[in-house]
Amino acid sequence: MKSPLLIAWACVLSASLCFAVLFAMPRFANADLSWAQIAFVRYLGGFVCVTFYGLISGRWRRQVTRNYWHIHVPRALFGIGTVGCIVYATRSLAYSDAIAVGFSKGGFVLLFSALLLREAVGAVRCVGLCLSFAGALVILSNEQGGLSMDIFSGAGGIALLGAIFMAGEVVLLKMATLKDNALGMLAWVNGTGMIVALCLSLPDGMPDMNWSLLPVILMGPIAVFGQMLNYFGHRQADASFLAPLGYTTIVYSIVIGWVAFSESLSFVGAVGAFLVIAGGAISARTPLNTLVSPVRIGRV
Repeated sequence: MKSPLLIAWACVLSASLCFAVLFAMPRFANADLSWAQIAFVRYLGGFVCVTFYGLISGRWRRQVTRNYWHIHVPRALFGIGTVGCIVYATRSLAYSDAIAVGFSKGGFVLLFSALLLREAVGAVRCVGLCLSFAGALVILSNEQGGLSMDIFSGAGGIALLGAIFMAGEVVLLKMATLKDNALGMLAWVNGTGMIVALCLSLPDGMPDMNWSLLPVILMGPIAVFGQMLNYFGHRQADASFLAPLGYTTIVYSIVIGWVAFSESLSFVGAVGAFLVIAGGAISARTPLNTLVSPVRIGRV
């Protein structure tokens, strides 16, 4: 594997761990907050971190511009939708169940990447995505005691909607990496997310800031770090190539659910995790056109 692809792999796998921890944070918080309040605190923390770095480094005025707001603002809206759906789902389903359904985004990323980014999507990537999706279904059916359409209703359906939001966010992230710098992207996304989430949370009132909210407050810095890793990963390779690696968040969630929330980890769950990893590995064995090239950048 060429070094840019290896870098992309490492960045996205690390980002997946960040997001697995991110969505577990509301469960650690001893606070009764609505999904909108959680989204507000998350984006507030992210915006504070980005602003602090931008001002200290002296890059704020130079790198935070209005040139690509039309990409960053929709991405912030998709991000709020993702947070809302996953937070809601994790309150009704087991943590690993909600993450398994929510991170079945790969198929949507494949579709959006082909339609919007005009990325080359070959048979190998399709096989990798199918294997990863099959692994997600194995994990989910094990947790639910059987596979049926019922797992996609109620909270499961909300988690699936979260997968669509995530896919849209990934494709917009890819577009942003081809045009804007990391600081500008993070400033716009977190700033817009903070304002929109604040408006959505007004009917619930402002959350009472205390130490019990620390896990939710930490969602901001964790998300920024994960977004930075995703940014650098997607600068190295196509979104459809990296999509199966997002399924590793499911593997991380199984471990977190087992250790932190006493959720079961069975042989069937381990088989599902193996399929997830195998899907990512198969997808990685693709031709060198998975590398981002100036020709493809110019076509976006």
